[in-house]
Amino acid sequence: MSLQPAILSACRLTADKVRSLTGQSDAMAIKMDKQAIAALRVTANSLSSSIATFDKNEKQRRESLRRMIELRTEEESRLSLSLHNAVAQVITAIASLDAILKDSISGIRPVACNLSDVNADRIVTVQKICADAFGIELAELQSRIRSMPYARARQCAMVILCRHTRLTTVTIGNAFGGFDHGTVTHAKRTIEEQCLTDPAFRDLFAKIELRCLEALNAEPSSGAEENSPRPEEDTTR
Repeated sequence: MSLQPAILSACRLTADKVRSLTGQSDAMAIKMDKQAIAALRVTANSLSSSIATFDKNEKQRRESLRRMIELRTEEESRLSLSLHNAVAQVITAIASLDAILKDSISGIRPVACNLSDVNADRIVTVQKICADAFGIELAELQSRIRSMPYARARQCAMVILCRHTRLTTVTIGNAFGGFDHGTVTHAKRTIEEQCLTDPAFRDLFAKIELRCLEALNAEPSSGAEENSPRPEEDTTR
């Protein structure tokens, strides 16, 4: 019975000590909560300030971008208008040039080959022989068709006429549909080069030339043509 008061006393002391410690813990917890809340408020204020700054910068960026788009649109509109005006000017210039060209062409008259001054039969004789040799019609040889074999037959006839008549290259060109001096000169160079590089063509051309010579010699020649020198070539064309 004597131990009960001592135990009760010890229990009271322990309870008081526990109560004291619990009070201190609660005070410390409250203090720590207040500090955490204050830190959270500082962080929240900082975040709010950062968000406000970000929103401001984003607004400025969007405004700058919008302005850039407006300026680019305006520049594109100006360029489009300038391009449209330039195209219109080019079209107008082309139309003017076309009208000038038509007027110029309408004033051009083909140079007729005055065959009264030359032996027309000799020209036609050579043309017919060359056309027959290449299997084409006389009208096709006298035309301006530039594909083979028409061009090659025409070149052979031009070369033979240059070699064995007193006709000028201008007159010869006119007899083949209105070709000029340069075309006849080119034909001579082409045939000579092919004769050097192509034996089969060289033999063919030799046979054609021989037939033309025989036909030309069989025809009565004009004394005026035989005795007169070849006129000077008009190389200005």
